[in-house]
This record gives sequence, C-alpha cells and structure tokens, in this order.
Amino acid sequence: MTGPLLVSFGLSLGAAVLNAVLGLTRPLSRTYLSFAWIMAFVAAHLYLEWILYKRTITPAEAVEVVRLQLLAAHALIAGVLIFIPTYTQIQLPRWIWRVMWVLLGIFFLVNVLTPYGVWFSAKPRLIATTVLGELAHTTVPPPLGPLQYAHAVYVVAIGVIAVVCAIKMFGRGNRQRAIAIALSLGIVVVLHLVDVVREAVGGSWLYIGGFGLVAWGIVMTVQLAMSYREVEDGLLAALARLEAQKAEMTDAIAVSVRVRDRLNTPLQTLELGLSMQPDQDAIVEELRHEIHHLTTLGRCIESTAAVPRNARGNGPTR
Repeated sequence: MTGPLLVSFGLSLGAAVLNAVLGLTRPLSRTYLSFAWIMAFVAAHLYLEWILYKRTITPAEAVEVVRLQLLAAHALIAGVLIFIPTYTQIQLPRWIWRVMWVLLGIFFLVNVLTPYGVWFSAKPRLIATTVLGELAHTTVPPPLGPLQYAHAVYVVAIGVIAVVCAIKMFGRGNRQRAIAIALSLGIVVVLHLVDVVREAVGGSWLYIGGFGLVAWGIVMTVQLAMSYREVEDGLLAALARLEAQKAEMTDAIAVSVRVRDRLNTPLQTLELGLSMQPDQDAIVEELRHEIHHLTTLGRCIESTAAVPRNARGNGPTR
C-alpha cells in the first residue's frame, strides 16, 4: 500500500505546485490558487493516511491521525467552496454558500473539540491486515451516529452543488469544462460514500476516498492546463488582430500623407498668390480661410502619421 499512497502523494503535490505557479502569474487567478490549495491538502490527507496504515499502533493514535485527516479535509473543502464558483462562473443564491461555510465551521470545531472527532462516534478498534504484501493497520469503527451521517450528507451536498453548476455551465456551451468537474467530483463523492458505508457496516478494508481526490486532481489539473493554453491562444490571436489593425491604420495614414504632400505645393502657391490681393476682397478672405483649414488638416495628418512610425516594431511579442 505504500507505493500507491506515495505515488498519489507525489501527484497531488505536483498538481499543487503546478496550479500555484499558474495562479501566481499576474494577474492572480483565484481559480488556480484555490485548486492549488485543494491539492496541497489532498497531499496532506494522503500522507496522514500513510501514517495511519504504517505508524499507528493504538486506537488513541488512530483517532488523532483521523482527526488530523478531517482537518485537512475541511481545509480542502474550504478551497472547493471557493473553486466551484470561480471555475464555473455560475451565480447561486448567496444563502447557499453562507450555509455551506457555516456548516463547515461547525464541523471543523466539532472535529477539534469532541473526543473522537467527526469521523468516529466512539473509540474504534485497530487491527492489522495485509495489503499488497505489506502489513498495515486499519480501524474497525463503531456504528455511525447522527454527526457522522450529517457530515456525509454535507459532503454529498457539495457534490450536488457542483453538479448543478456544471449543468448550468453545460447549458452555456462550456461543455468540456462542465463535464470535467461533474465527473471528477462525482468520483470523489462516490468513493467518499464507499468509506461511509465501510464505517456503517464496520468494515475493515482500507479507505479509498483519498484516491478519489487524486483522480479529481488529475482530471481538473489537465482541464485547467488546457484552459490556460486556450486563454494564451486567445490572447495571441487578439494581439495578431491588433497588429493587423495597426498595419491597416498605418497604410491609411500613409495614403493620407501622400495626398497631403500632393496638395501642399499647390496650396502654398495659391496662398502666396492670394496674399498679393487686396485684403478687403471678401472672396479672397474666404479662400484664405479654406486654405487655412486645408493646411491645418495637413499638419494633423503629419502629426498622426508620426505615431505609428515611432511605434512600429515596438509591438508586444510572445
């Protein structure tokens, strides 16, 4: 069992580092940072599970290790409550999120303050078993109490919220992202319920909920990496369009400058000729006024053309 747990631990830690790096890129991304937070505590949860199997020798030690696992689980659930709305961009009624946060706080305090935490209703038994040729210790729990069932319902409720958001995402056309979060979180909830059934029937097989979290982490890490690349490709396409528009504007200004240059000499000649006419002539004054407007227009074209000339070659590069 050591091998699968260590591999899962490494995958979770790697996913946490990868998403943290992507999330810390300016501007900061709550989606990637919250998922990095989740995967960091998944890694902590798996490490504590290894401690439970390989280092625990008394029921009291098992209770404390599982208590720490629940603390890690509650920390990653906090990340999930941030991740779901930022990833899906779906607006649910605020009271739903408030209720989920309040319940999470209650479960957190109960897990810290009660003798056996949230997972156990009473003192469990510790037995030795062999898994994949390795000796491991696992717990045989007492019957579940109301607190344990309430905690299981809470986890299922998070999965339901995620599915609702995924369905709305699917309706908006974000099908790939919606399917990724719905299926991967579905795996987490199903495997968590398997662990709950284990506790309910007093089973002695090893916990598998942590592997569901790893599966979710792998699926979502791939999806988030693809989304990051899609955003990058979109930005590059936008930059290409801006460069094309800049080139078109430069060409248009160049044409305007050529028109101005062709008008410049005749205008100067005409202006010189008019300056030799009597000032009181109304027609001459009107012509001078129009010449002034044309000259001003030419200067504006010249000043405008200087901007793209100076900026040419200074565009953003990949």
